[in-house]
Amino acid sequence: MSIRTVVDSETLEANKAVVRRYFEEGVNQASPTVIDEIIAIDAVDETRGPDAATLGREGFRQHAAWLAATADNVRTTVTELVAEGDRVVAFWTISGYAKGLVFGVPGNGRYFEGISISSFTIRDGLVTRYSVLPDRLGVIAQLTAADDTAAGTVGDSDTADEEPVATGQVAR
Repeated sequence: MSIRTVVDSETLEANKAVVRRYFEEGVNQASPTVIDEIIAIDAVDETRGPDAATLGREGFRQHAAWLAATADNVRTTVTELVAEGDRVVAFWTISGYAKGLVFGVPGNGRYFEGISISSFTIRDGLVTRYSVLPDRLGVIAQLTAADDTAAGTVGDSDTADEEPVATGQVAR
């Protein structure tokens, strides 16, 4: 038998607001103070690997530093938030220019966009656990593509007037 936490709609909205701050202030604005304001001291950032549980808030600082070292002009956009109990799931996109190692691909200055789903556990207005499922394959494909088609542009002027078909091939 599981125990479910009953949370009122006001708390659910407050939890969503914490997640919005994480992306808007923590990632987009790279605010140095937001981590102390919205992350619990003993929080777990599961992206930090096997030592995640021992890092606490410092794991979130490491994550922010990694992101800053990996990409320029990083921008996140939250497309949907779903809250139930103490959990908030965020559907979001990230974009930027690769300047460091991104999912095993050396920085090459290319633009990338990816869709991610993150899970946050929030208690007393603070994030206590974070995990993310990024679109690694989609980002890797963009960063390793042989031409500019990864950025959503057509490679040469001969195909500029042609319609793309559903498979990603150009109709002839």
